[in-house]
Amino acid sequence: MTNIYKKLFIGYLFVVLDFPLVRKDIIPDPIGFILILIALVALYKKEKSTQEKIGLILCVWMIISTTLLYFVDMTIMLNDISVFRYMFMNLNMTFSVSLCVIVYNVTIREYKHRANQVLTDKLIKERNQYAVINTVNILAMIAVMIVPYSWRINIIAVTSLLFFILNVRFLFMLYSVKKQYLVWKESRSRIDYEL
Repeated sequence: MTNIYKKLFIGYLFVVLDFPLVRKDIIPDPIGFILILIALVALYKKEKSTQEKIGLILCVWMIISTTLLYFVDMTIMLNDISVFRYMFMNLNMTFSVSLCVIVYNVTIREYKHRANQVLTDKLIKERNQYAVINTVNILAMIAVMIVPYSWRINIIAVTSLLFFILNVRFLFMLYSVKKQYLVWKESRSRIDYEL
């Protein structure tokens, strides 16, 4: 499990961090989503649940769409924003949030088997906050099409900042889960050694 969460962490790190170089990201998002897909395949082989299957489908979509976005210049220009580009962006944002919620749910399911109730409850609370705040973010981004032009920049800036903060928090969750699995693995090997 530690390798799975390590791949999830690195994959999401590639997706969240953008280092633009001549209008292109040095670390393309498709590479991050490929790592996430590899981790989800490993989780699916272990559990074979519907959530992992949906996660695989969403991840394949994100690989295709972020590859398209990487190679086709689809930067959002507030003066010339087509409805298609705008809806495509919102769809990607929705699928990305859904993928994170699936990872939260899979982690919660694993924690219910191994961890105490306090850790599980903390993850459930964090997942719910993530889902609610990102739903509001997505609704705000949809509202950009109907609000006055002068508000657009502010709404996009605030929602982008919130989205970034929530994804950094998600990365910290993945990192702490990976560390927790290392502790469980070490304690299990110590018990096996003592027996």
